[in-house]
Amino acid sequence: MQLFLTRVPSFVQSCMSSFTWVQDSGKPLLTFDDGPHPETTPWILEYLEGRGIKAMFFVLGVNVELYPNLFDEIIDRGHMVGNHGYEHLSGWKLSVDRYKRNVERGAEISGSNIFRPPYGQIGYRQYQSIKEMHQVMMWSVMPGDFVEDIEVEQRMCKVNNSLSSVDIIVLHDNPRHFQTMKEMLSKLEV
Repeated sequence: MQLFLTRVPSFVQSCMSSFTWVQDSGKPLLTFDDGPHPETTPWILEYLEGRGIKAMFFVLGVNVELYPNLFDEIIDRGHMVGNHGYEHLSGWKLSVDRYKRNVERGAEISGSNIFRPPYGQIGYRQYQSIKEMHQVMMWSVMPGDFVEDIEVEQRMCKVNNSLSSVDIIVLHDNPRHFQTMKEMLSKLEV
């Protein structure tokens, strides 16, 4: 089983205080990484509309190029859009220049200067290279829809019991994690 923290500890948030970890809209902000994708995005949009929820989609530039109509639909339905890079690349494996190019190309295509690093990976020098033009938005709650053998009921009980109005929740808009994401989203109390 993959280990991860459901809630990002406050000391981590304070050490990286230039990143956005929480928000102040009066209710938790639901975010989706990796889309748009024709196998998942339409279902997510219908689900959110049926519950009157507005979310933020951190899109990959390459997916926006492949599925521009889905990208337009996200915006047309009143959701916010953030940049997740052009490609979903591991920051730990990239030079500063390649990281910056990936962020900038994603921003150009998405039209957003709000950036979420793929895998949450961004080094100090990488951050220094983008901070003037991009706001880095992380998350405070990660249910773990990317974990294959997770106990959804138990995990979501833990998430819901600790959820607050300032939390930023991250889920995934991609086929690989679709079934687990659907189960978690249906049990999420937002």
